[in-house]
Amino acid sequence: MPAWTRRRSRPSGRGSTRPRLRWTRRRSPRGRSCSPRRTTGRSGSCPSRPPERVVVADTYLTRNLVSSWLHERPYWVLVLSEEGSRLWHGAGESLTEVTGFGFPAKPGLPDPQDAEPGANFGTQPSPYREERLRQYLRDVDDKLAEALRTGKGPVHVVGTANQINTLVERSRNKERVGERVERAGADKLTGHLLLDVIRPAREKYTAEQRRAALDRLGEGIGQRRFAAGTDEIWQNVQEGRVHLLLVEDGFQVSAIPEATHLRPAASPEDPDVEDDIVDTLVETALGTGADVVFVPDDALAEHGRIAAVLRY
Repeated sequence: MPAWTRRRSRPSGRGSTRPRLRWTRRRSPRGRSCSPRRTTGRSGSCPSRPPERVVVADTYLTRNLVSSWLHERPYWVLVLSEEGSRLWHGAGESLTEVTGFGFPAKPGLPDPQDAEPGANFGTQPSPYREERLRQYLRDVDDKLAEALRTGKGPVHVVGTANQINTLVERSRNKERVGERVERAGADKLTGHLLLDVIRPAREKYTAEQRRAALDRLGEGIGQRRFAAGTDEIWQNVQEGRVHLLLVEDGFQVSAIPEATHLRPAASPEDPDVEDDIVDTLVETALGTGADVVFVPDDALAEHGRIAAVLRY
C-alpha cells in the first residue's frame, strides 16, 4: 500500500492536542488521504484520484487506500533489444530500472560477421541468426526468472514482434507475461518515456483483470457459490467464506453492524451507525485473505452494487 508518513502532534493552542499534518508536493499525486487522530496523524498520496469525502469514524478509511493500492500494484517491464535487454520494476506511475540479476542483459556471443564481440546479430535473415537470437533470449528469460522470484506482478514485454514471440514461445515465465507492446528501440528510452509507452498496455491489463473478476462471479453464480448485497455478504465475510469481493467504485451505504446482520440506520445521528459499511466489509475481507476488485459503477447493478464469490 502507499507509504505513510507519521507525525507526532504538537500543541496548537492552550489545552489543544490537535495533530498537525504536513506534506510537501511531490510528483503530482492524483490525490491525498489525510487521517487525523487526537495525538497522531497520517497522510499519504494516492496514485488514483479518490472522491472528495470527509468521514468521521474510529478507524481509518480503507476503501480509497485499497482502491489506490490496486491501481498501484507492482509490475515488471522487460524491454527486449539485440543490443541489450533491460528490466524495469514499477508501481503505479513509478518505474525503476533493475540493475541486478544480470540486467541490463547484453549478448555474450561474438558475431562472425564482426571482428569484435558485439550486439550485431547479422542483417540478413538466416537460421544462424534466428538460433543466436533464441539463445540470447533464453538467457534473458533465465535472468528474468531470477528477478521474478523477488516480487509479484505481471511482466509487460516490449520489443519487436519477432523478439516478443521468440521469448514467450519457450519462456519459463509464460504465466507471468501480461501485455505485449510492439516497439523497437525502447531500450533507449528513459523510465519517464517508457511509462508513456506502456500506459495503454497497463490500462488494458487492468480492464482485463476486471472482466476476469466479473467472469469469476458468473462462474460462482452458476455453481451457487456467490453472495450479493451488503447484508448477505456481511454474514459470509464474518465467517471467512469470501474468496473474491467485487465492489462498485462509487457504492456507499450506511448501516449498523451486528454479529451476523446489518441493521439499517434509523437516523444518521445514531451513535452505532457506520457512514460507509462497505469500508468495513473491504477491510474484513482482506483480513481473511480474500481478493478485492473494484469495478465501474453499474457493473453490479443487478447484484445490489456489491457481490462475492464464496470459497464453499
